[in-house]
Amino acid sequence: MDTEWRDTRSQLINSIDILLVRRATGLMTRDNYRTVNNITLGKYPEAKQ
Repeated sequence: MDTEWRDTRSQLINSIDILLVRRATGLMTRDNYRTVNNITLGKYPEAKQ
């Protein structure tokens, strides 16, 4: 039962995974990371659609 969840989860890559990889590989600068955080925290109301 737990194995089924892990198999499904391992096939999925979510946006957080992508952001963490970009940050770890240097593809996301500190400013870009801060902007993404601000958007996800709702600090940019115009980003909500």
